[in-house]
Parts: sequence; C-alpha cells; structure tokens
Amino acid sequence: MGKTMLGMGASSGMGREAAILLAREGHTVYAGARRADRMDGLTEHGIAPVEMDVSKGGDNKRAIGRIIDTEGRIDVLINNAGFGLYGTVEDIATATVMGSISTSSIRVAGAGTTESQSGLAERDSGYAVRTGLQEVE
Repeated sequence: MGKTMLGMGASSGMGREAAILLAREGHTVYAGARRADRMDGLTEHGIAPVEMDVSKGGDNKRAIGRIIDTEGRIDVLINNAGFGLYGTVEDIATATVMGSISTSSIRVAGAGTTESQSGLAERDSGYAVRTGLQEVE
C-alpha cells in the first residue's frame, strides 16, 4: 500500500524529481511550493500541487489541513524548500544569505513539521525527512 506524502520545495530540482519518482512508485504525492505556476505538469504524473510558502505559517497549516481532510493522514513529510543564491560571497548581502538559511533551514523545519508530525507521533509511524544544501563558492 502506498504512503501519503507531502514534499515541500517541489517546483523544481530535487524536490520535483522526488515527487515524480514517488508518484511513479505508487504513493499519493502532494507537491508543495510557493509558486504554483512552476508546478505545471505535475498533475500528469498523478501529483496534486499545493501552493504553500514555508515562510507563511497560515499557508502550511491550510495545506496540511487540506491533505489530512482528503487523505486522513500524512505518512511522509519531505522538507525540501529553499532558494538558491548565485554570485560570489562578496557580492551577496549578508541579509540575503541569512534569508536563504532561514528559508531552507529554520522555516522548513517548522513548516508543517509540527502539524503533520503530531499525527505521526499519535500513530507512532511515518517519517519526516529534511534535505538541504548550503554551498558557497
């Protein structure tokens, strides 16, 4: 039996590819991202796009509530949201770097982890997976 999964940061890159692979494997996949326009084509893979911005707590609560109302549970939460910064260290403002770290680490950690993990803990089953990459050239 497939699992119900929410993958955040699924509009591109590793998050998008993971969502497609997991749907192909027979799981029920919800793909969360702040830019709904970048999730075009995911429904062709049987994936339900969910517009959500991890920096907005209301978005996360609404998205997770929708999934739980529809599916009854979330078995796997994949925290993969973030955004890239391009340029040399000297050219990127410290506030911009801190914003990236906050989005890809701090906000992702809380973006639905509390709401969905409460169900995981009650059932004593499921997984919360966090991905992240910080690279400076």
